[in-house]
Amino acid sequence: MSTDATRWAWLQREIKPTAKLVLLSMSDRAGETHECYPSIKRLCEDTNLDRKTVIRSVKALCDCGLMTDTGKRKGLTGQVIVYRLIGVVSRSQADELEDDNDTKSGTVPKPEQFPFSDETVPFFPRKSPKNGTRNLSIT
Repeated sequence: MSTDATRWAWLQREIKPTAKLVLLSMSDRAGETHECYPSIKRLCEDTNLDRKTVIRSVKALCDCGLMTDTGKRKGLTGQVIVYRLIGVVSRSQADELEDDNDTKSGTVPKPEQFPFSDETVPFFPRKSPKNGTRNLSIT
């Protein structure tokens, strides 16, 4: 299982939900080379989609360039297509490409963005019926 491929699949936005579900199932079965070969039957069992929907989703994923047929075949009968996921970036490569934890880009909050202090937190009496404590035992 490639966590990089699964993370990459979750980030895909421009595909239909059924295709994304199939992509997530395939990425969960991908190895370190980002190749996978689940059968249509296995994809149907994983996603609870019918056979035609899975086949249509696989075709849509190939058409939009997220995966491709490698030309290899696996399985007992040698008929299961081996697909390669295209565009998967490993976490180490992603860290080199983009450093999100940078105060210049504004992604790391500054202390002044959180002006909360003890004075701003409202005080509720311990056994007030207004805050849902009616069922507390009386002690």
